[in-house]
Amino acid sequence: MKNINILLFASMLSLCFATACKKEKAKLQPVADFIYSGNNIPAPCTVTCNNISTNASSYTWDFGDNSTSSQKSPQHTYSMGGVYTVKLTATGEGGSNTTSKTVNIQNAPTKCFIKSVTLNAMPFTDGAGAGWDPFDGPDVFIQIKNDAGTILFDATSARKENIVSTNLPIKWNITTPIEVTPLNVRRNIYLYDFDSFDPNDLIGGVGFFPSSFTAGYPNSAMVTYQGVTFVLELQWQ
Repeated sequence: MKNINILLFASMLSLCFATACKKEKAKLQPVADFIYSGNNIPAPCTVTCNNISTNASSYTWDFGDNSTSSQKSPQHTYSMGGVYTVKLTATGEGGSNTTSKTVNIQNAPTKCFIKSVTLNAMPFTDGAGAGWDPFDGPDVFIQIKNDAGTILFDATSARKENIVSTNLPIKWNITTPIEVTPLNVRRNIYLYDFDSFDPNDLIGGVGFFPSSFTAGYPNSAMVTYQGVTFVLELQWQ
């Protein structure tokens, strides 16, 4: 009988201990916290939030621009520049906890500057299959024009003479970068073969619209048309 009482007491003690542990676990308070990437980038900008909250099972996000999310670690795109307060509320069995952080999104650029042009590829024969120069390689240079035909940059004096394919890429730096604004206007980059006595041969041309490259506002853009490929070094403001 004594042994039975001891076993019964031990079982009750074990049950009480397990119950107390469950109650203690249920009382753990959530701690909301997150880190993010995408700060100080021009709009439109996607910010990625990495949730590092503890003791929580559900989450509510307020991105400060009338947008919300219930995902654990969401991404959010800001369409306009500004300073936004991102608020995270983490909820668990022990209640809720809220934290907030400031995200700075730069205003969208309104100007693009072409700082250099690099020739990466070109056809070395014309439409008839003949070389551009009869006895040696072409003497290439570029011009940049607007749609009205005004020459904005002329590299005739900086031409590269008698080139072959192994000479590519060829780069022309623009001392005073060419401003393009608004971003939906076009600049045309033409590639010529220089001839001393005859008119210069037009090898090809490529149009560049800055508005086609506003995703992330890259430092460079590749444009290509009919075998002519240029890489433009860009600056945004």
